[in-house]
Amino acid sequence: IYYGRMIPFVQASGTGKSRLAWELGLRIPAFCVCFREGELPTSGWPPRDINRKSFDGLDEQQSIFVVNSQAEEKAAAFLGALVEVLRDTAPVDLPLQAWVNDWSIKDPTDLEGSSRHRCFEQVKKLTHKRLTTFKEELYAKRPSHDGTTATEADNDTGVQRLRISVTRWHELLFKMLAKPAFDMLAGSVQHLGHTRFLLSLDECTELNDPSLLVGPKGPQRKMSLIALQRIIKAADQFTFPHGIEFWYMLLDTNSSLYELAPSGPDASSYRLAGALKPLPVWCHVDFDQMRRDVELKSAEQALLIRFLAMFGRPYWYTLGDSPDVVRAARKKLIYHDKFDPENLDHVFAIFANRIVLELSDKKQSSQIAVHAVRSHMRLLTDVLDGFIVTNAPSEPMLAIAAADILNDSPRNYAKAVETLVRLLIIDRIVTDRGRQGDLCTRLLFILTRDKATLSNGGSFVDCPEPARRGVRPLKLSDFLTTLFGDDLGVKDQNKGDEVQGLLVDAGNIWMNFTHWTQTDEEISIITSEWLYELWCRGVAVQCTHGQSVFDSLVVTYRGDLAQPFDKSLLGYIVVHTKARMKASERKLAAALASPVI
Repeated sequence: IYYGRMIPFVQASGTGKSRLAWELGLRIPAFCVCFREGELPTSGWPPRDINRKSFDGLDEQQSIFVVNSQAEEKAAAFLGALVEVLRDTAPVDLPLQAWVNDWSIKDPTDLEGSSRHRCFEQVKKLTHKRLTTFKEELYAKRPSHDGTTATEADNDTGVQRLRISVTRWHELLFKMLAKPAFDMLAGSVQHLGHTRFLLSLDECTELNDPSLLVGPKGPQRKMSLIALQRIIKAADQFTFPHGIEFWYMLLDTNSSLYELAPSGPDASSYRLAGALKPLPVWCHVDFDQMRRDVELKSAEQALLIRFLAMFGRPYWYTLGDSPDVVRAARKKLIYHDKFDPENLDHVFAIFANRIVLELSDKKQSSQIAVHAVRSHMRLLTDVLDGFIVTNAPSEPMLAIAAADILNDSPRNYAKAVETLVRLLIIDRIVTDRGRQGDLCTRLLFILTRDKATLSNGGSFVDCPEPARRGVRPLKLSDFLTTLFGDDLGVKDQNKGDEVQGLLVDAGNIWMNFTHWTQTDEEISIITSEWLYELWCRGVAVQCTHGQSVFDSLVVTYRGDLAQPFDKSLLGYIVVHTKARMKASERKLAAALASPVI
């Protein structure tokens, strides 16, 4: 049995959840309200419309009675007030765009001067008015209860009767405080030629006070998401004019199903009558939404931040040529101004976006996964029987941000690697999807790439001019000497000329990778189009476990990076990894698909 007409939409930050809600408002009658706790635009976009403190009566305009209202009463009053103002601003014959414009923010630097702010000030006034107008009826209808001993599985007759009583109380609250406004809005929706209205609740879990996760059960005075859900579910018992249906979408980055549909202390036996379950979590969003089929004018164009911003989630593209793109990516990735190399969440976020880290099935791994989706940009790909499946696909901006953070301080870099190896890899919080030793190869190549790039100091992202800011390129010769030494590990003096000849040739070949990605299928043919894609993203490839001949591949480009781009100059290096103390015989290397190094 579903838990109201609510669709939980959970995904990491910057993936376009809020944008989706806004776009829906241009196609069907829909609206999105944001419960973000932070007030400033820098805390995220869209900015908050109303937050938990407003509900808890901490604003100066709230009366003593409102402070003492139950959370469910506040939720019903708020829904009624919001829907009433939406009805008052509904267009008569104009397109839905006019409705969206009435709730818009034209100047992000002047939120209080926006029409949206004025509308929500009216919503707050009407919420307060409802609670004061019906204060005697509300107080008289409150169920008497002692929720400290009730449990979801309790079969006591008194508890069952109380559960039904509370459920009817929810229905009464909706009927008294919200139903008239919903009926009026239903008329507007029907007049516009539609049969449904969608209300999205953005950053909805920020309604929850941490103190609600412990202590007494049942109705509370402090506002919570579950209180709002109870009223939404109560609305299912009513019909609306013209057969109009009201649906709700819960938008959040929190992959914890506990907070989206609580079943613990906050919900208890007062949740709703019967063992109700939420609709499945929706987490599917497009990736590379802003990707454009652009032909490179030169090979170095693929190194520019403004070019790389079109890959991954749409957030980077919206920042355009802003010099703050990398800075924003850094802050989004670690969810903090300062990187802590001993913090498991920070270290996992950094390296997962560079060397492909997969979490194991340990309890601590699950906790890291939840934090990674909510605060560190990891994507939620599925929810199976209450377990979340996450992934960090190839996303150049996050890889560059991770590289920039690591290379800020050699000391922090070393500590981060130690934390990765000692607390994440050895403790088996992360696993290696490839063959034995492949994870070591990926880490070694990234360490070498960073060391070779910054051998003389500087920063990973070069050039202060916004239009020219980009990743610093790397010659294959520098990479090889950093990895193997000046003699490439060849101790035979008779082969000195061969080594030098190889290095001279490699001095005209460039590498471009900031991170790794994993292929799901065996590579049977290497095309110039695929190499072009790898060069554009700046990504190296870890092959699937069953891949024959080689284990990984790095794309290269021969010639002047500033000259017109020529796909025929793209090449690649393939790597075969063996987890052993001694080097393999040369005849094994000779079987690889490229000349031996």
